[in-house]
Order: sequence, then structure tokens, then C-alpha cells
Amino acid sequence: MVTQSFSRTAEVASVYPKTSEVVTRNAAGTLRTWYVQDTQKLETIHPGDRVQLTYTESLAIKVTPAPKPATP
Repeated sequence: MVTQSFSRTAEVASVYPKTSEVVTRNAAGTLRTWYVQDTQKLETIHPGDRVQLTYTESLAIKVTPAPKPATP
């Protein structure tokens, strides 16, 4: 299993409490939509606020031997 976390600081462009989403704008002006797990935090942020976001992703794999080929 492998896990990576990325942290970024960005400006809030829009907040959508009904869908638990926040749209941010980075320094280059690129917009990105983020899903927020803790929806209570959406009540405290507003467009124009600067926020620090942490995005974590994980990958898990299972390797098993291939089945033996059938003999004729």
C-alpha cells in the first residue's frame, strides 16, 4: 500500500455546502473543485479566504500467482 499527501494554499472562489464542494483558485488563476468531508468547515469559509488544503490518495494492490495453464 502506498499513500501520498499534498498540501496547497489557495484562494476560495466559491463554496457549495449542498454538494460539499469548494472551488479554489491558485496563484496562476487555475480553478479546481475539492470535495470536503467535514461539511461543518464549509460554514466558516467564504469566497476570498485563503485556505490550506491537504489531499491524500492511497493505492493498494494484491499480487497473486497466475493460474496454471490447462494441459491438453
